[in-house]
Amino acid sequence: KTLAPALCVDLASLNHKAAQKAFRLSAFVPASEYALKGSELLDGRDKWKLNHDLAVSICTLAARACYSAGNSSRSLEMICEVVEHGTTALDTLPAQMLEAFMLGDSGDLTGAISKVKQIVRLHAGYKFPEKPSFVRVVLAVIS
Repeated sequence: KTLAPALCVDLASLNHKAAQKAFRLSAFVPASEYALKGSELLDGRDKWKLNHDLAVSICTLAARACYSAGNSSRSLEMICEVVEHGTTALDTLPAQMLEAFMLGDSGDLTGAISKVKQIVRLHAGYKFPEKPSFVRVVLAVIS
């Protein structure tokens, strides 16, 4: 049975609210389930065109909740979806920072630093020197 598009959006919004509440209560598995279900309800209904803000919010929350629940692979899928479809830095930055945190948390500090540098370069336009001199590093630390 197919649900009406308006009903799907309403149900996705309710799942989003339930996911937010569960996440605030550190109930990460239910939070991830609610958020993923909400995202699924938006699929195929011009999710990123007609419901852009809800899609960004619910998919970012799903990424956070999945990671907190121990489902890193699903979290990365949601991060990729947000980054692919987000239209502004405000859309994509939280998901990208979560990805950098995940890299650092897994012990890949070089990958985490590279990801943060990429994010800063992308959103702020700052270019990091590949091999900064010792003097530049000292000046950056003391200034």
